Amino acid sequence: MSAPSLGRNAFVLYKQLAARILEIGDKRITIELASGDKLRVRSKDVVLLHPGPLADFAELRMPDKDSADLLAAWELLAGESTTLRQLVELAYDNYSPAT
Repeated sequence: MSAPSLGRNAFVLYKQLAARILEIGDKRITIELASGDKLRVRSKDVVLLHPGPLADFAELRMPDKDSADLLAAWELLAGESTTLRQLVELAYDNYSPAT
C-alpha cells in the first residue's frame, strides 16, 4: 500500500507544529500554521497526519474521551507496531483530522 500524497487542506506537522496545506507549487508548498502564520516550505519538511480535508483549525476539537476506547487499543496493540491511522480507527472508530 503506497503512502498518501500531500494535497490541499491536508493536516500535517511542520517542525512539531500543526499545519494545513494551502497550496502546492512546483518546489514548495504553502502551509498555514494554527497561529495563522503562512509559510512556504519544502514538502519533505512536513509529515502527513491526515489527508483531510481540514478547512479550518476550529474543526480540531478534542474528541470526547468517553467515546474513545484507548485502554482496549493499548491492550490490543501491546508490543505491536501500527500506523497512526490503524491506532485512531481502533481507538475512535473514525479516522478524521480531529481524531
